[in-house]
Amino acid sequence: MAIRRMFSRQTVQNDRFLALSHGAQLLYFHLGMIADDDGFVDSTRLILAATALRDRELEELADNGFIYRWEDGVVLILDWLLNNRIRRDRHTPSLQLGRKCIMADEIGRYVVINAADAAPGDAAAGQEALPPGEEGPAPG
Repeated sequence: MAIRRMFSRQTVQNDRFLALSHGAQLLYFHLGMIADDDGFVDSTRLILAATALRDRELEELADNGFIYRWEDGVVLILDWLLNNRIRRDRHTPSLQLGRKCIMADEIGRYVVINAADAAPGDAAAGQEALPPGEEGPAPG
């Protein structure tokens, strides 16, 4: 896992991000710093305790589309691919990839789709997140 992380100005220097509470902004940066190489964080309680923040800041990030949150506390930073580019030879795949169908949309934001909701033959059915910079399988 990398020891350096990046944050895109297009993600954190806009009215949508700046409208968040200061606590939610701080939490976003902390989540980004400890996320695995695919943007998953499985230690949200630890971060909340270390920063003296509360669950409401996590909810604020989720409600405003910055993270996706599972019931067990694991979160996915939805703008991860906009913020970080990790070389293939340095990428460590996440242990969380099997949670749901995760794809990158046309601008590089993660989209989380419930596999049960994806139609058979849908491109999203069974697709996992690709490490940054990797292409999907060739058609045919």
